[in-house]
Amino acid sequence: LYCHTVAIPFVGMIGLFLLVGAWNSKRKTWFGAVAGIALLSLPALYRLLIIPPVGSANTYQEFNPLSLAYTAWAFTTGYSLVLDLTQLHLPQRVAILKQHLYIIVPLMGLVTGLTLTGLFKLYRENRAVWFYLAAWLFFPLAFAVVGSLLTVHPFNVRYAILSFPPFVAFLVAGTFWLRNNWLRWGSVVAVGVVSVVSLFNYYYVDRFYREDNRSAGEYLSQHAQPGDLVIASAAYTARNVRYYYHGPYPIEVKGYPTDEHAHNGLMDKVAGALFVHEDHVGLDLSNIIAGRDHFWLFLSRTYHSDPDGYILRYCDSHFRREITRSWSGVELILFRRQNSS
Repeated sequence: LYCHTVAIPFVGMIGLFLLVGAWNSKRKTWFGAVAGIALLSLPALYRLLIIPPVGSANTYQEFNPLSLAYTAWAFTTGYSLVLDLTQLHLPQRVAILKQHLYIIVPLMGLVTGLTLTGLFKLYRENRAVWFYLAAWLFFPLAFAVVGSLLTVHPFNVRYAILSFPPFVAFLVAGTFWLRNNWLRWGSVVAVGVVSVVSLFNYYYVDRFYREDNRSAGEYLSQHAQPGDLVIASAAYTARNVRYYYHGPYPIEVKGYPTDEHAHNGLMDKVAGALFVHEDHVGLDLSNIIAGRDHFWLFLSRTYHSDPDGYILRYCDSHFRREITRSWSGVELILFRRQNSS
């Protein structure tokens, strides 16, 4: 973790804590530990400064303050309660969200109230611990926000994951300091039930599964013919197909419309996904397919590329399906020209 970019704010938080809140007789030991951590972080910092990130799943997404609210939701429930990841990325996500406000509002009200209670109570009871936890909470969050503004990467909860432990600490502290026993234990039960349901959904409910790229790759490995073409509708997912394909024959995997595709204002080309324009689909596919009589279409994370299904609609109207296979979050279709055998 220490050589990863997200460790940089964590190291900065520890340094700030040492300078302000932990200046004691053991500082030499602390300095040695921090120096070692900082040394391990230098490669990531050097790469971040010298070689800017050029790959992003969604180069067009701008930072939205609501992302911080979603971070609190993800810290509380994981990614598997009420809304799945696909629904959260669809253009109609606001309408979908409104349908579940009767669950979201009470739950987030409870969690927000408990967390703020812990934040203020701990500030009164133990300033040193409060300062340490507050720095731990806000440094990684701020780093992720700034990174989304200055690089091609949109804000993502996983970039702020180091803020999760102090978030839980404030939540627990707020619950502990509730004076009413019924309210305290009711809060514990509510948070516990949410955690159990979320974990159950994650492991046993299909729509919350991660994309099953492995199964798609295995199927291709068994059924693809020499030189077959695979088109990934979200271009950055082409690498997933390449990674999981272990067939005996060489195949060609291309992202739509190319493997380097999106202009985002920071640089000309980045390894991301290009939103599909209906008027361009025919020409784009013709350029990719060229003279082939058949090809595979790999659909995954279409919310980053083709949420309205323009590519699939065009293929269904101009080619015929021979094979259709679906797994969690992915679909693999073999199309053939209508006039070929």
